[in-house]
Amino acid sequence: MKKKLWIGCILVFLCTMALGMTTFAAGTKTMKNKTWISGKCGEYFDADHDGKIDSYKDLGETYYKITIPKQGYIMVDMKATKLPGMQEYLDYIWEGSEPEEEDPQIYIKVLNSKKKAISMLYDSDEVKRFSCGVKKGTYYLKMEGNAAAKLRYTFTPVTKVSKSGKNFAKAATFKKGATIKNLLISTKGEVPEQYYKLKFNKKTKVVLKCDSRITGDEFANLVAQMYVKKGKNYKQLNAKGKVVGVFAYDIKGKKSITYTLPQGTYYLRVWSMGTGYYSMKWI
Repeated sequence: MKKKLWIGCILVFLCTMALGMTTFAAGTKTMKNKTWISGKCGEYFDADHDGKIDSYKDLGETYYKITIPKQGYIMVDMKATKLPGMQEYLDYIWEGSEPEEEDPQIYIKVLNSKKKAISMLYDSDEVKRFSCGVKKGTYYLKMEGNAAAKLRYTFTPVTKVSKSGKNFAKAATFKKGATIKNLLISTKGEVPEQYYKLKFNKKTKVVLKCDSRITGDEFANLVAQMYVKKGKNYKQLNAKGKVVGVFAYDIKGKKSITYTLPQGTYYLRVWSMGTGYYSMKWI
């Protein structure tokens, strides 16, 4: 058994060396909106032609090109399945002992036109769908892993967005009865954030009816935080308007959030580790 394990490791190493620096060996494929496309991250094969699957070749990174006609957001669906020969290979390597379990996994990132990452790394073992806010232009999905894969993106245009601020000082006015409709977009992999200013002359219960289309893993949800200015600093508040160290609403899908605040001026910070579309109505 040890001999076979050693041989298997050598064959994998030799195959990797043979690939050299061919990171882009799998090439670039073009995707169409709402259309599934198939790919694979590697191949299992019989290196010594004895009828047994004894080797694996990593095909490197595959790039899927996406053309976006206008600003909006995409939803990327991902499915991973075992490559043909995976179990035979594991049985060969681990013959004489209990085979090690290996789940099929693909890893996806969204890249800009220069192939620089603008999204988190998403693992198919944890995420089956994720969102990404986009402007008009060319993007790529970068795929790698150990599985066969099916990918699809669905594009939704958002022609008009609400005014927002880039920081507290430039926060956009948010009035009762109004609805914010906006995109969180990352152009260089930064965490996108937007700021809004609320003002009222008496104690007010602020109820925000939210609808977030931002999705991915647990860190990709929409986050809302309320602040008040104290001297030169901005302090975070809890739902009852008390200054606290940290308090945030984590918003997934449709959810209403509430603050009860004294008379004054307040600042709503909206951000996410993910990107995409959201709306908030002050009811």
